[in-house]
Amino acid sequence: MLSWLLAASAVVLPVVIPDPRGGPSEWVVVKGSPGTQPCGAAGYLLPLPAKVDQAWLDGIVALSACGAPLLATGGEPPAAVRPYLDGVVVEGWEGGALLEFRRAALGLPLVAAAGDGAGVVEALAAGARAVLVVRPRQEWEVELEELLPAPRSAMFGSRPLPTGLRGRDLAIVVGLPAGFGGGPVELGDDWVADALLLGEGGSELALTRRRGGAIVEVPALPGGGIAVVRRPGEGSGELEAVTVTGQRLPEVAEVLARHQRAAARQQRLLSRWTATQRLLLRVRVGELGRSFELEMEGPLFVEGGVGADWEIARAWLGGVVWPPDRLPDLPLLEARRPQVPPLAVRLQPGWSYAFLGLEERQGRDCYLLGFSTTSGAEARSGEACIDRLTFGLVELTERAGGLAGEVRATTQTTVNAPLSLGQEVVWLPVRAVADDLVAAFGAGTSVHRELTVSQHHLDPPWFDQARAAAYGGKRRMVRDSPAGVVRLVPDGRGGRMPESGAAVRMRLLLAGVAVDPGLETPLPFGGLQIADFDFRGRGEQFRLFAAGVVNDLAWARRRGPGELTFGAFTQLLPFATPAYLGGEKVPGEEIKVQRQRLGVGVARAIGRTRLSLDLDLYRWDFGRTEDTAGDFALPPDTWEGVLRGGAHTTLSGTSLSASWEVGQRARWTAEGARRWQRYHAGVTHELTLGLLARLTLAGELWGGQDLDRFSAPTPGRLGPLRLRGVPSGRVTPDRLGVARVALALPINPQLRGEVGVDAGWVREERSGYRARPLAGVGASATLPGPWSTLVELSLGYPLTVPGKHGLTAELLLLRPLGK
Repeated sequence: MLSWLLAASAVVLPVVIPDPRGGPSEWVVVKGSPGTQPCGAAGYLLPLPAKVDQAWLDGIVALSACGAPLLATGGEPPAAVRPYLDGVVVEGWEGGALLEFRRAALGLPLVAAAGDGAGVVEALAAGARAVLVVRPRQEWEVELEELLPAPRSAMFGSRPLPTGLRGRDLAIVVGLPAGFGGGPVELGDDWVADALLLGEGGSELALTRRRGGAIVEVPALPGGGIAVVRRPGEGSGELEAVTVTGQRLPEVAEVLARHQRAAARQQRLLSRWTATQRLLLRVRVGELGRSFELEMEGPLFVEGGVGADWEIARAWLGGVVWPPDRLPDLPLLEARRPQVPPLAVRLQPGWSYAFLGLEERQGRDCYLLGFSTTSGAEARSGEACIDRLTFGLVELTERAGGLAGEVRATTQTTVNAPLSLGQEVVWLPVRAVADDLVAAFGAGTSVHRELTVSQHHLDPPWFDQARAAAYGGKRRMVRDSPAGVVRLVPDGRGGRMPESGAAVRMRLLLAGVAVDPGLETPLPFGGLQIADFDFRGRGEQFRLFAAGVVNDLAWARRRGPGELTFGAFTQLLPFATPAYLGGEKVPGEEIKVQRQRLGVGVARAIGRTRLSLDLDLYRWDFGRTEDTAGDFALPPDTWEGVLRGGAHTTLSGTSLSASWEVGQRARWTAEGARRWQRYHAGVTHELTLGLLARLTLAGELWGGQDLDRFSAPTPGRLGPLRLRGVPSGRVTPDRLGVARVALALPINPQLRGEVGVDAGWVREERSGYRARPLAGVGASATLPGPWSTLVELSLGYPLTVPGKHGLTAELLLLRPLGK
């Protein structure tokens, strides 16, 4: 039976319902579309249409938001409709066996239409949840609760009368048909005390006990009636009852329907609410080996039919306070959310659902449902936890892969909490965590989002005034609606309107200087970084770093789950690079190196993993410096082709990447070989410890064959691998394993510090190293600087490194620009 399921919901059926089709009643018969029916009735009778369509089904959901029971009439409802109903009216039933059969077949509470007292007792004793009666007696609803079948029927002459036992006190209830002529009613039970006739002011009936039975004298009842024969001791004691219950797990459609009705009810009850929302955005760029963080906080205004409008009142960039009106435009960070599946039954479903059992989440007993798409190129799945008591959404995990936009795959978990709204309970979000795998400019990037919502105010009277004040202010605002996240810009009349075009471009000025014992002189650097996520308005990506001496660009175009990429790098002036052996500089082997690159590639997202294949063409030019020995043989200028395959994925704040490269040089006579191979694998986990605090754990493995100082993964300021405190170029490893740990903590609103240790184990055949330690420690400080810049100062010192020890330092200034 569904009685336990219905009892757990907000809808409860009375035992006796006045039939609105034949007399006055607080119940109404629905005419026309259910969705247009006004609220206010005690319950609704829904005539089934000739053909049930999705619009009619949606109308049932809208009507259920009134919080009153819905009973279908006019036949057996289709299977897709039954989960949304609170019962089915059975007309023209005959006998308890038929009623029991139909109850089991439908799997829904049955409401029997009865014409007199005999029909009422027969239906309830046979298992009907309630009865529909024209002008019922007022006492019937109380006196007929918990009616059970009686072992023996009362007799009127040779005619059996409908008879039941009242569960709470075992009283005998006898139904008397219309036109009852009056006379003795014989009971096959002598454990009786007295008899009452319901509906006649509780008039007492004459009762005579005899051996093994009793006789009740009943007057003539043209309209029929109900007699109750009570047991001895009523009013002076309590019967001890033993109740045996079992738990029936519901079908997935039942849970979906109850949740959809609960959600519709919540939307009707709570049209608007406010809260404080805080969002942490962390972008990890694998090529740079570092993360960028932005946090924003401010009031949230949510209104049904409009969306969630968020005013960004406070901001932190890199862990330090930052003016909200000078935030950079970061289109990458407004990643598209996974499509939320309709947690509902559909006549033509695009999703499949599975009942996964019972589970406790957030301290609540829940039904756990799994869902997934049934068609389409995008693979979407997840789990929903539905509260067993209120059918509210406790937790929702969504996963999506094979997406066509910048976001290739995403996982998001949203947690809701129950809040009291008068006598009702509503479920509102309090936390959401998401991890996105993003394809940005031909590379894989991880985006981590943590959202918290607190200080909820339900339907506050000052909602309009507070939101109007936010609209009229100068702070940045965004709107989150089913259509996506868009910026709200002033409309010139004191209000806001959605921005016509989403943020697709950002510009940054970079400048700084690095001091490294492995470099001959301090190395200044700087340039303009331009990133366009909709280049030429064609959905292409274009990035340019223009720094004069070195310049780099990347272009990417998406085609469904695939990408086509192009990249270029130019070095206008050569750099002097010394050679090291055993940590000591080799005299006479310093050379000038100038490098150029052109590359093309393809990539494809498979589930949560981005796979890429790139082909690069390098031009190497070498020259002598003043310190180059005259008898040192320079490497020949050459062309080099490099084929690289890579994979990148992200999960729960953890980024994993792997790559393999093979290079072929046209000419080569120096150390190493014309053909070389290199591989890399890395994992990084970043954990938010509190406001503006972060713990980073990472590991890397590098290796290869036939490597030299131009292809080996040499730790240094200008290469792909950097170790805190370790000077550039000290080792040229054939194998290298690295473990990193770093902790960033806010010191005050204007300053955040970070300390970290990098420890490595290097194998270098040229120096005779076998698992030689390589480690350094570093500290950095981030603070706002002049001219709206963000300043980062980093210091490092080697703990274990071959050769001379020395302090490394780097000063970086970053200034976000407008579009």
